[in-house]
Amino acid sequence: MKRNVVTWLILNLVWFATPTFGQSLSRFGKKEVKVADWVDQQFRKEVIPPFSFRYNGVHSSTFIRKWQFSAKKGSPDAAGAVENQYSWKERETGMIVTCHLKYYPSHEAVEWVLHFTNSSDENSPQITAVSVIDVDWRYGGGSELLLHYANGSSASRSDFNPKKEVLKAGVPFEIYPRNGRSSDHAFPFFNIESETGSGVMVAVGWTGTWFARFEKNKASGLSLRAGMKELDTYLPDDRLCHCYDQPV
Repeated sequence: MKRNVVTWLILNLVWFATPTFGQSLSRFGKKEVKVADWVDQQFRKEVIPPFSFRYNGVHSSTFIRKWQFSAKKGSPDAAGAVENQYSWKERETGMIVTCHLKYYPSHEAVEWVLHFTNSSDENSPQITAVSVIDVDWRYGGGSELLLHYANGSSASRSDFNPKKEVLKAGVPFEIYPRNGRSSDHAFPFFNIESETGSGVMVAVGWTGTWFARFEKNKASGLSLRAGMKELDTYLPDDRLCHCYDQPV
């Protein structure tokens, strides 16, 4: 079994060290963070990475820091891009989550691919609710958040028309395509704009049914999750692949 999900993200943020909701936490700001610094802060030992999943029904934020962590960091290539590899291994079941990451300092961009690999001969515990990105952001208190997005394709004159949605506190806004096609009635490109002039641009790439979920919360925050919709599987000596990309 091999499946791929790609998520693109462009943002203007400042890393904020203490997670409130158990996931990676960043802050909207007026200064761009150097992508190398952002990567080092997000992907390191005993830190919850900016993705999530459920393993046998348990959310990864409660155990991922206890898994065996390893990192292999590369050197800049001719274009200045750097490739790193990070792994988290659960010793008891042999499950390995590997993140193949590449970042581009000249564009303040980063992309990554997630691989779920069962290294044992037995069926793995159940893998569900995989979010290739699962991040909480903070922004200026009282600031309005506006989501720019577009229609997908429905073979009509309104195909790919731009749309706007004011995100309301405590009201999730989820976008996903219909009928298995990645652009059927939904288009995987988003721009989240705050009144401070900063925000996030996101794109999800997946040939099947992806999802992107946005929720403004009462703590001047935005929760963003995106990934493969309704994934529910296990791996018998096999590998599951997801992918993610982010210019910062």
